[in-house]
Amino acid sequence: MGERIFEELSKIRVAIIGDNGLKGPQVVVETMSTTGAMIFSKLDLGRYLKGNSF
Repeated sequence: MGERIFEELSKIRVAIIGDNGLKGPQVVVETMSTTGAMIFSKLDLGRYLKGNSF
């Protein structure tokens, strides 16, 4: 079970997208599997993406 969690976590991809027309770079989480999304949510990983200045 632990290996499956690590496998799903390793598939989560985050991108920082910059555009001169925007206020600043945007953080985007790419589409993930249902299992990956559940793990992302349960671990509240989104908290690491909010409010960061890049």
